[in-house]
Amino acid sequence: LNRFDGRNFYLHVEGLYHLPDLLGGGSVGLRPYVGVGGFFTHFGKGKDKDGSAQGFGVRVPFGLSLQFTRAPIEIFGELVLGLLVAPGVDLGVGGAIGFRYYF
Repeated sequence: LNRFDGRNFYLHVEGLYHLPDLLGGGSVGLRPYVGVGGFFTHFGKGKDKDGSAQGFGVRVPFGLSLQFTRAPIEIFGELVLGLLVAPGVDLGVGGAIGFRYYF
């Protein structure tokens, strides 16, 4: 999303739905997932008196995760569609790689 240039803060929250395993039965499972959530960001250059602005929108991630049966760890890669709904409307595509620890 080109409106994220110069942002000072970004937070997103999403719920994920894991689909059935593509590979399983061993020590590692390969599971696709889809989710929906939202995000909030604070831009450094905007319309407020101090030159800043806030924005929020919707995120929809699609991903694959490696889940380990003997450890509460997941490694993932995902593609994310993001729709900024305020202060304007903008659609973007992003991605991420990372890990999750379940406790």
